[in-house]
Amino acid sequence: MTIAGLVLHPTAQTQLGDVLNQPSHAILLAGPLGVGKTHIAQALAVRLLQVKSLENQAYFREITPVKGAISIEQIREFITFFRLKVPGKAVVKRVAVLQDAETMGREAQNALLKLLEEPPEGSVLILTSSYPERLLPTVRSRAQLVALAAPDAESITAHFVAQGHDVSAVQRVLLRTGSNMAEAARLLGADSGAPDELFADESGVLENGVRGDGGDSGRGRADALSSIRRSPVVVLSKRWVGL
Repeated sequence: MTIAGLVLHPTAQTQLGDVLNQPSHAILLAGPLGVGKTHIAQALAVRLLQVKSLENQAYFREITPVKGAISIEQIREFITFFRLKVPGKAVVKRVAVLQDAETMGREAQNALLKLLEEPPEGSVLILTSSYPERLLPTVRSRAQLVALAAPDAESITAHFVAQGHDVSAVQRVLLRTGSNMAEAARLLGADSGAPDELFADESGVLENGVRGDGGDSGRGRADALSSIRRSPVVVLSKRWVGL
């Protein structure tokens, strides 16, 4: 599965393809911040429902945290939505997305568990989480896990360069953001010229990691890319389940 505007780890592409071929009643998209979980969840919903857009779709719902948490009231509304009868003979007739599922309290998770234990026919629930370990084991065990590892630095760099960004600007941004593509896109899009104030030299990274010693810009870029590869965020992202 490929998604326009997003760089996916090869393993994630395979797992998402499997989900589309044989969707489970519940899917857990787990991965680091900024990997694109919201975008992926919505893209999955579009393809599962076989529609062009989720706008004005009667049988699509999306819940996001309010003031940092998903309440029991939101989950109860969710359950009511799943009780509605859906006409048609499609394999998947209703999809709902629960963003940042780890922000549910125990009461909300237990209420959701009842839905997961008795899923309505033709319905798919997609949960996203940057911290899946905060979900109850009983909730995690009833969802099909898709571990969204971050793509490598070279793929991320190539993606932004293809969009017209200068390679050195991209590398400087990635030194700050690691594999967080959402934050990298925000910084690169903050100004069409990606101004230097976005890359404040707080610890000598800009001066020594990109420009290089002695003004050798070529060697500086190579050193910067090497630094990105060694970024703790990138290294950590490669330790997700199955990778």
